[in-house]
Amino acid sequence: MDTGGFHSGSLAVGDFNGDGFPDIAVSNEMSNTISVFLNDGKGHFSNPIITPVQISALNVGPIAAGDLNEDGRTDLVLGTIAGSQANIALLSNGDGTFRQLPPISNSFGFLRARLVDLNGDKHLDLVAGGNGNMAVALGNADGTFSPMTYLDDGGMPGSYFGIDVADADGDGKLDIIGLNFAGDIVVFLGNGDGTFHSPISQSASSSDPSSVSAADFNGDGKLDLLVGYNPGNVLLFNGNGDGTFSQNGGIATDFSLQGTGSSVLAADMNKDGKPDALFANYTSGVFSIFLNSATGFSVPQFTTTIAPGLSDIGTADFNGDGKPDVVLVNCQTNTVSVILSH
Repeated sequence: MDTGGFHSGSLAVGDFNGDGFPDIAVSNEMSNTISVFLNDGKGHFSNPIITPVQISALNVGPIAAGDLNEDGRTDLVLGTIAGSQANIALLSNGDGTFRQLPPISNSFGFLRARLVDLNGDKHLDLVAGGNGNMAVALGNADGTFSPMTYLDDGGMPGSYFGIDVADADGDGKLDIIGLNFAGDIVVFLGNGDGTFHSPISQSASSSDPSSVSAADFNGDGKLDLLVGYNPGNVLLFNGNGDGTFSQNGGIATDFSLQGTGSSVLAADMNKDGKPDALFANYTSGVFSIFLNSATGFSVPQFTTTIAPGLSDIGTADFNGDGKPDVVLVNCQTNTVSVILSH
């Protein structure tokens, strides 16, 4: 499906019109627009519905999805990627378009973001990995946020191209996991109130990590990390239960999958209760699924070549058959590809 925009680099899945079916949103960097594909519940999608974003330059960057004003429709937070532009909340109008709110105070864009409840008030908060910082803004349940607070980086600032939010030390409080450009895994342990300890930093074994997805892959009750790198290898790190991790090994051992840039995502694709590994390679345009089994992840159980430029992955049950499907966006071809599970 053509996005109707240019350099379509980031996607988000959500119910943007409130009909109970998962839809797809894509940000178009070089046209300053958001494209939404509405789903009829059977895996058939509308033509892209375009919302222009009013900013001063071609800066539309990654998006994160969640119901910010608690009206039953999914909204977006948009990160800008150049200059002094700020992060922007986009509230759903219920028809695939959005209403742009004023910029979030004290914010300066992000490279990756998550919307989660950090302080237990049941309202979504924003975690943003930026160019040289990690930041948090608490949500007010109406689409607005408190001013961005920048976390103590421990003297090692980094550009966070990969972030996730989960309980890394088993204390029931959400923590932030960041991958910086230098090749470090940086963990900010949470206090449960939206504040965080100084980070724990360790080497991620290779420079230039590009994405991370957290899940308990080995079933020991401790959070593990799936880490994608540029160039396109993928490593698994087993959690030690204290916010540190030990490298377990490689995921993508088939060298035909290697290339520049990896997007990874943990998702239970065969509904056996274990997270599997999804891997999209930017240079080769290959998408693979590695099922979690007793033999590990050494061989992909599903592989397809789409086109070079794969830049983001999402999952949802798009056709209502109870099985998770996959959506991919390609920033070179400006297309969205949906792969339905069998």
